[in-house]
Amino acid sequence: MCIRDRFFGAVRVASKVVDLRSLNNKNFAAVGGVGNRHLNELEDAFLKYIKFDLFLAPPEFAEYSKRLNPPITSSSVPRHIGTDPAQLALEEQRRRRSGEQP
Repeated sequence: MCIRDRFFGAVRVASKVVDLRSLNNKNFAAVGGVGNRHLNELEDAFLKYIKFDLFLAPPEFAEYSKRLNPPITSSSVPRHIGTDPAQLALEEQRRRRSGEQP
């Protein structure tokens, strides 16, 4: 098994762990240019290699996250992050009535 296959199998497993709604294996395999059966084998091999241990302790996750994500400044975070959708709709209506630009 080449490094590309190992990496693709690892990415597939990670995508299933992280995403609530992931592509099905047939579509994921097509994106990677492999067959569905081969992707299933890659996934199986990776899970066996890590002994099905998918747990990541919060401090360990934070360490990896720090390495992957640059620091966020308050100016780079959109104002609407964390706002209730109903509140956003009300703010949008208020803006439209007043002619204010977003």
